[in-house]
Amino acid sequence: MASIRSKQPSDCIIGRHPTATCFAKDICKEYLKLAKRLQKLQPRPHQRRTRNLARPKYVTPKKLPATSSNSNYSRKADIIRELPSLTRTEQLAYPRVRKILPIREDFKDVLGAGRVQVLSRTMRKSLFSLYSRLANCQPPEEKMIIEKWTKKEWAVHRRYLSKLAQPKKIFKPLKAVHMWKDISIMDRFKYLCKPKDRSEHIVPKWELTSGLKKYKPTPIIINLSKPKETNENLFHQTLPIKINPGALQYKATDRILQLATRAEKRTGESILKENPFSVAPNALKAKPSDRVVELSQPKEYEEGHVRQNPFMISPAALKAKPTTRIIELSQPKGSS
Repeated sequence: MASIRSKQPSDCIIGRHPTATCFAKDICKEYLKLAKRLQKLQPRPHQRRTRNLARPKYVTPKKLPATSSNSNYSRKADIIRELPSLTRTEQLAYPRVRKILPIREDFKDVLGAGRVQVLSRTMRKSLFSLYSRLANCQPPEEKMIIEKWTKKEWAVHRRYLSKLAQPKKIFKPLKAVHMWKDISIMDRFKYLCKPKDRSEHIVPKWELTSGLKKYKPTPIIINLSKPKETNENLFHQTLPIKINPGALQYKATDRILQLATRAEKRTGESILKENPFSVAPNALKAKPSDRVVELSQPKEYEEGHVRQNPFMISPAALKAKPTTRIIELSQPKGSS
């Protein structure tokens, strides 16, 4: 307490923030009053006893703990009061962030941690209010300080501007360099320009020319012209033919013997009956069911599209009452 009283109002603020001398004395006085009040509120021994007795024995929490579904514990429904939502006037009453921010930054060391937290809380509430969100209000950003250019940077920039100020050069178009010869010199184009010959190709008769008389075959052609030598022993086996000893000791199974026998072919006479119009004795003894009798009867078709009496008048036509328009149309022309 003595340390608080020894400090003068001018020592705590002046020197750090010269602009805050206008209300520095009032802040220090309020701070001393709060310190005295806090000293009086310290509990005495008899007051501690009364405060301990004043505490409730059973405290019900605001949020009920989660219970398992298998537990047999039953609890009555508790009423939990929720905080009322802020009204329109309360949300509009929050101060602007741009007004609180410079105060918090300038007097951060003077106000203390508690008051700085209060200012930060009000700024947060103001930013997250309904009307701030609708207006898309953002916290103020620090201004970027643009550094000035030096003389060297200005000299480089002037050179670049002088280069851009010069007129654009117009270059002459380059001549196309062709890698091929003139068409009049090339024999291939002359050959391709000729019309296509569509006459039938006639193979000339073979004649012994002077080139063939002087031709000398190469050793590869001489080797290819020789006939292929085949071993005749591969096609003719010597007698007696050797048989595998395993085949001599083999015993055929019943299935192989069955497959080895020749299948008997059925003739057409066995399929034909002696009397094709004869009825089986079981068919004569059979008794048809109700469903078979029903299906055996022919289906009756009603001829709805043909009238039995084409000149009969329908009963509805006999009861019909003609309108004035029909009577007018029914009279022959020129009768009126």
